[in-house]
Amino acid sequence: MTEKRKAIIGAVECGDTARCKVTQIEGVVVVRHDYLYGVPRIGIQPPGSHEGKTHEGIHMDLPQAELLEKGTVSRDGMIPKKSINLGDKCKDKISGFEGICTGLAEWLYACTKVCITPQKVIAITYKPAESDWFDEPQITKVKEKVIKEDTKTTGGFGKSISSSSKSSCSSFKHS
Repeated sequence: MTEKRKAIIGAVECGDTARCKVTQIEGVVVVRHDYLYGVPRIGIQPPGSHEGKTHEGIHMDLPQAELLEKGTVSRDGMIPKKSINLGDKCKDKISGFEGICTGLAEWLYACTKVCITPQKVIAITYKPAESDWFDEPQITKVKEKVIKEDTKTTGGFGKSISSSSKSSCSSFKHS
């Protein structure tokens, strides 16, 4: 991971209060996603409720967020250990599902989720096998840094964009 990317990712963390620069919606950061090829994203939960339901949270690219306050909500010692890194080859202990870690989702009060993308193509359709998300404690690292992170600039008009800047894990599924 480049130093620039570490600085972006570290700027807003779970438990901080942030505001979307576009919608002006404010709330506590409840999840932070990082991808092997793509911009980090966060999800914020606005305070309060209406007619007995909490306000719907929103997700955004991290550069779209403005940090308002650090450490608004205490994590009560629940900072997850990180044994799996982007680009590591991993295997699920239960199902045997194996592939490359292409996404990490750190939740405010839950374990980190790991997106594993298989390194195979389905022969009949010639499409890549689907990625899936797993709880990090359920994953074993097979080999470290099989694929290196992309260090090219991504996004924005007139900026260079990596040829593979889209993540294989565009939708989040709980396992």
